[in-house]
Amino acid sequence: MWTLRKHFDYLDFADDLALFSRIQQNMHKQINIVADISARNGLTLKSRKSKVFKASASSDSKHTVKSAVLEEMDSFIYA
Repeated sequence: MWTLRKHFDYLDFADDLALFSRIQQNMHKQINIVADISARNGLTLKSRKSKVFKASASSDSKHTVKSAVLEEMDSFIYA
């Protein structure tokens, strides 16, 4: 089974990273794990450049990185 903690050590630079979750609490956890591990490895997760796209989400809770609320998008196109 792939785990973030096992393979994140090999990431030196990420221009784009997508996280997926069916459960709101798991997404909060994933964002915090990525931010924490990034910081420990000298990388920065920039909240002003990070976006959240919710598909079929019923929760109104906001996602944050170091207390900065991430912008929510209505649509997503990867180009």
